[in-house]
Amino acid sequence: MELLRCYWRWPVVLVLVHFGMNGCFGCWEQERIALLQFKASINHASELYEFSLWDSGNKVSDCCEWERVKCNITTRRVIQLTLDMTLGSWSSDVRGHWYFNASMFLPFEELQYLDLSYNSIPGWIPNEGFERFSALSKLEVLHLDYNNFNNSILQSFSGTIASLKELDLSFNKWNGSIHIQVMTSLNKLGMRSCELKGTLPTQDWCDLKNLQEIDLSENKLEGILPSCMVNFTSLNILDLSYNHFNGNIVQSPLSSLSSLEYLSFSNNSFFIPSTFSFLFNLSNLKILLSDNNILALEPDSLTLIPTFQLKVLSLSNCSINIHNRTPPRFLHYQYDLRVINLSHNKLVGQFPYWLIENNTRLEIFIVNNNSFMGPFMVPYDIRPNMLNIDISDNYLHGPIPTNLGLIFPNLESLRMS
Repeated sequence: MELLRCYWRWPVVLVLVHFGMNGCFGCWEQERIALLQFKASINHASELYEFSLWDSGNKVSDCCEWERVKCNITTRRVIQLTLDMTLGSWSSDVRGHWYFNASMFLPFEELQYLDLSYNSIPGWIPNEGFERFSALSKLEVLHLDYNNFNNSILQSFSGTIASLKELDLSFNKWNGSIHIQVMTSLNKLGMRSCELKGTLPTQDWCDLKNLQEIDLSENKLEGILPSCMVNFTSLNILDLSYNHFNGNIVQSPLSSLSSLEYLSFSNNSFFIPSTFSFLFNLSNLKILLSDNNILALEPDSLTLIPTFQLKVLSLSNCSINIHNRTPPRFLHYQYDLRVINLSHNKLVGQFPYWLIENNTRLEIFIVNNNSFMGPFMVPYDIRPNMLNIDISDNYLHGPIPTNLGLIFPNLESLRMS
C-alpha cells in the first residue's frame, strides 16, 4: 500500500513543477520577458523599422505562438528565433542603430537556432561580446550574414559554442585574413563576400575536420590551398570561386576530397590540366564549375576513366595560350549531364553532336565562340528537357534541321548567329 501511495504521488509533483516553471500560459516567463526586451530595444531605433507585433499588453499571451519564435512542444522552451530583417533593410540607408547585446539572449538556454541576418548590425556592446554565447550550450545554427561585423568577431566567440554546427558570416566587412579558432563540431561555414585577404591559414582552420560545406567565394584570397585540407574528408560542398587562388591544382588537396558533390573554383588563376584527371576519383562529384582559369595541355590516356557522373559542367573561357584543342576526352564518358557550358574556349573539331546524343536529359547546351565545324545535327528521338541551345560564333554550315521543333518541343532559347 505504501508503494502504491508513492506511485500516485509522482505525477502530482511533476505537474506542479511543470506549471511552476512554465507559467500557465505556455512559454517560460523569463523568455517571454527577454523577447519583449528585444522588441523594445529595436522599437527605439527608428520608426522605419518593421517588426512583428508581439503582444506586450496581454499578460497571458503565449510567446510560443508569436511570429519568428518556435518552442519545443513538450518543454515550451524557445528553441528557434528567426530575427532576420527585423532591424531594417540591409540595403537601407538607415542602418547601424542596434548593437548586439549577447546578454539579451542568455535566458534562452535551450536555443538551437538563431538568425540575425540582413540587419546591418555594426557590432556589439562592449563587455557583452559573443564570448558570452558560451552559456548557450544547445546552439547549433547561427546566421549573422548581411551585417557589418569585422573580423574581430571570430576572436570574440570562436570556440565558445561547443555545439555549433552551422555558422554563416557572409557579407560582413572583414577586410583582413581568416583567424578561426577551433570549432570542432562545425559542419557548415559561410564566409562569402567578406573582403577576406591573404592566404588560408593552416593553424586551427585545418582542425575543422567535420566541415561538410564551405563557401569562401567572392573574396580576395590568394596563394595555394593548404595541404592539410585533405583532412576535410566529410566535405560535400566547396566554393572557392571569385578569388585569386593560384598554383598547380594537381598539387592541391582537392583530389583527396572523395565526398565532394559540388566543387566550384571558377574565376581564379589555377593551373589546370586539360584532362581534369586529378578529379577522376571523386565518385560523388555532380557539379563542377571551373570557368576562367588557366588550362594546360595534358596527354589524354585511354586508361583514365572518371568515376563520377556529372550533372553540371561549366568550363568556359579557359583556353588561355592553348590552341587547336578538342573537348576534354572525359566528356565521352558522361551520360547524365543536365547543363554543359564550353563557351569561349577556342575548341576545334567537328560539332560535338555526341554530347547531346549521350546525355538524354540535357537541358542547357552552350558551346558558343569556339571553332567547331560541320553540320548542326540533332538526335532522332524527342528530348523534352532541352531548354537552351547556343551554338553561335562557330564555323557550322549546312541546313537547319527541319525536325528541330519536334526533337526539342520545349526549347525556349536558340542562338545560331
